[in-house]
Amino acid sequence: TFPVVSGSDFVPISPNGQLVALVDGSAVRVRELDTDREIFAVNGLNRGVNSFTRDVVFSPDSKILACPDGKHQNDITLRDTASGNEIGTLKGFESRPNILEFSANGKRLAGMDYAGKIRILDVTTRTEVPFTTNVVFVSAQDMAFSPDGNRIALYSFGSPIQIVDIRSGEVTTLKGNDGGSGCMRFSPDGTRLASAALYGRQVKIWDVTPQTGSK
Repeated sequence: TFPVVSGSDFVPISPNGQLVALVDGSAVRVRELDTDREIFAVNGLNRGVNSFTRDVVFSPDSKILACPDGKHQNDITLRDTASGNEIGTLKGFESRPNILEFSANGKRLAGMDYAGKIRILDVTTRTEVPFTTNVVFVSAQDMAFSPDGNRIALYSFGSPIQIVDIRSGEVTTLKGNDGGSGCMRFSPDGTRLASAALYGRQVKIWDVTPQTGSK
């Protein structure tokens, strides 16, 4: 049992099952699940909490937490989960980031802000991955990385799902996702995308083999 966090909207748990991030509008507190010991806290946040804000995420190996910066609201910091020390920063957003996602191998971190701007960080080198596209995005409610870290799927209310190729900037649109998308995930080989509808109790499987995008 953990202390009640006023305004908490979601509770990320590390993939190794050892840590939990207690998140509210003003702070992120990382605790050990077994001992309830607080490892570190990031205070001074102004997250503008809503049910589709996903701006706190653990890396696949549970060694890094990506979360908002307490001093610069438009920046994302990477923190060592063992100490809480800052080990990297993802900058360049035009407004506050509302969604973050690590690639399955943990080598990349993608973020999108409320203005629809995408930034991608090489986690190993702590440098930004060059990314340009002619498509203007709407702030996403859901994001998913392909297993190889080269594509991201985006969904925004009232819009079709979009698959963005990070290398080329090309965008594939998947039409027909009636009911919206509350959750998306790629298959392990990256050839399919599963989308669970927000409304209608439907799950759709899309063929997203590069350069096809057919359902």
